[in-house]
Amino acid sequence: MGPENRRPQVRVHHHAPGHIPGEDIPDGGQVAHPSVLIADDEEALSELLARELSALGYECVSLRSKADAFRWSVAHHPDIIITDIRSPEMDGFQFLSLLKSDARTRMVPIVFWTGVASPDNAALAKRLGAAEVVSKPCRLADVQDVIERLLRNGKPPGNGPEAASRP
Repeated sequence: MGPENRRPQVRVHHHAPGHIPGEDIPDGGQVAHPSVLIADDEEALSELLARELSALGYECVSLRSKADAFRWSVAHHPDIIITDIRSPEMDGFQFLSLLKSDARTRMVPIVFWTGVASPDNAALAKRLGAAEVVSKPCRLADVQDVIERLLRNGKPPGNGPEAASRP
């Protein structure tokens, strides 16, 4: 296969609680492909989503701990964050509030990917600043459509917090 037919090389990063990825992300966290942070304690589902999105050309990092995900977001400025609502240490609403209250992560679009997407939960998520709520189970194409729309309407991929201050 010639160089013009090769897909970009993409790595999937999965990390257990307490391990915050750093030097293992190319260029100190600035990636050439849109970056997606998946913060979900359901390891099998988050790994499946990360693998599928990586195959589509996204740079994915999957963390089970919301506290680790927040620290990683501050350091690496993902283009999109996908998270669930239920979590043992910090629920998705607390995580969303934390992200939206910090100037370094405020502009990152947050997608709730959840099995508890009731109308009340969806309304609360939107009130707190979530960009979208996607119900589990869903088709990969549904998640991809949401990500692509948010990237078209949001900050350019691979840019840090300075993207939020651009006209």
